[in-house]
Amino acid sequence: MNIRYQQEREITDVANAVFEQSDSIMLSGETSIGKYPGLLSGNFETYRKRTENFPGVNFSKNLIKKTKGQHIAASAIQIASDLNIRAAVVITRNGRGARYLSNLRPHGITIYSFTDNPKVLASKIL
Repeated sequence: MNIRYQQEREITDVANAVFEQSDSIMLSGETSIGKYPGLLSGNFETYRKRTENFPGVNFSKNLIKKTKGQHIAASAIQIASDLNIRAAVVITRNGRGARYLSNLRPHGITIYSFTDNPKVLASKIL
């Protein structure tokens, strides 16, 4: 827990998480509670930003749309991308609409989801 710089495998983990368009990146023990957590997590942020400049693997382009909701979400993201819109707002009772949009991993489009359902709110915290 006294490591001052990330090891190659940790940097690779961050890059892979970005390429795979993961929702979050889990920090190792050295990074989160080691002797230099601020320094190491700041370095991870730098690596994340640099990696985002490269195209990812775009799993979402091959996502098979099975429902009308998924088709609507894909169309909404396509329209937002074409018009350079930077945010999408979803008002949801069950969370499906927000989930459909986030599954598409739209690059450069922030998704804001609103609900009055406490269970859905708790599931969307991340």
